[in-house]
Amino acid sequence: ARAQISVTSVSLDPEVFEPYDTGTLTCEIKNSGQTSVPIDRVTVYDKDITLLSREYDTTAWIGPGESKTFTFTIRAQCGDGTYYPILSVNTRESGSIRYPVRLKVDSTTPVISIQQKPDTYTAEKKEKIVLAISNPRDNEIKNLHLTPSGEKVVLSPTDSFIGSLKSGETSEVTFEVTPTVETNLTFTLAYANGETDHTTSRALPVIFGYDKKQADPYVSNVIVKKETSGYHITGDVTNAGMENAASVVVTMTGEAEPIYPYKNYVVGTLKPDDFSSFELSFNTTGATVVPIEIKFKDDDGNQYTRTTDLDLTHAMKQDENNGSSPILIIVVILICLGGVGFYVYRKRILPGVFR
Repeated sequence: ARAQISVTSVSLDPEVFEPYDTGTLTCEIKNSGQTSVPIDRVTVYDKDITLLSREYDTTAWIGPGESKTFTFTIRAQCGDGTYYPILSVNTRESGSIRYPVRLKVDSTTPVISIQQKPDTYTAEKKEKIVLAISNPRDNEIKNLHLTPSGEKVVLSPTDSFIGSLKSGETSEVTFEVTPTVETNLTFTLAYANGETDHTTSRALPVIFGYDKKQADPYVSNVIVKKETSGYHITGDVTNAGMENAASVVVTMTGEAEPIYPYKNYVVGTLKPDDFSSFELSFNTTGATVVPIEIKFKDDDGNQYTRTTDLDLTHAMKQDENNGSSPILIIVVILICLGGVGFYVYRKRILPGVFR
């Protein structure tokens, strides 16, 4: 009878255990003889691999040419390494079969890597983060579910279901992040290795700083004129950034009081390296430096403000120096009158002298 019975296949789920994982061992026993064989006991034993399910200790007959499947629930009560639990098959008539099963235990976890992220973050500005989830294990893992979290941050989507990853496979996941404060983002990956659930995580700090690509409008070529009612300025506003500046509005603020006809100037959208002229009217009492304010929005609708100080001292001196002096005006008039008088004198009084 012993010669008639053989273990024809053994499978493990998962194929590779993590330490303290629970899984299943399934074996197939075949009777290749001409008569039925009674199987009295089938079990698995090892000091590092614990049998959680009951052993098969009720007589089971396997007919000629037939096979029978036995499934056990086991747990790897051990660390990384390769183990050989024994599958034992006892027959009533001819003793037992001892079959060593190769079982690998590996604590390697899936890898969460950052594929794309901003160089720096800005409060209330939406940014895109792309993650790559890779499976470096020698077996397939299932039910992968990635969840981001962070203090005072808006995340979209709030989670992502990846499904299964075979050995060596990678899947990309994209999140949109809008932080309101500096924080740490945590990406938690839940997955199943066989019947056992696991988690691993990756932290990503969110630090505010200057975004080198964001819109950067600034004013230049400013000309200030002092008028009776106040000041009138003209200039250019240029977008020196690499992103659009939308809804651009230029106005005066601080101690400068905007007045008609140009209390503010709506520029609209400035593309990168684009510029527009503007003009403003304002008045101030005693101030020698006043701020020009530029308000604009990014493509997500977040509003920003830039200010540039404008020195009025030079403008006032320029106004005084360039104004027409009364003495100079009198001199010019006298010169003109003298020239006219001389011409008349030449034509009428001394006509013969110049012929």
